[in-house]
Amino acid sequence: EQQFMIPPFLLGATKSAVREMKELFQKYANKPDSQLEAAVEEWVNGKAV
Repeated sequence: EQQFMIPPFLLGATKSAVREMKELFQKYANKPDSQLEAAVEEWVNGKAV
């Protein structure tokens, strides 16, 4: 399994947030970057509420 590099915007985040992002990256690993970017943006916007 590839080691997950924590994105800079997640440094200091809760373990659950890091886990959610890791799962998101795994889910979109074989999809186009544009789909991953859209999913990450949606996830971040959901956290900002």
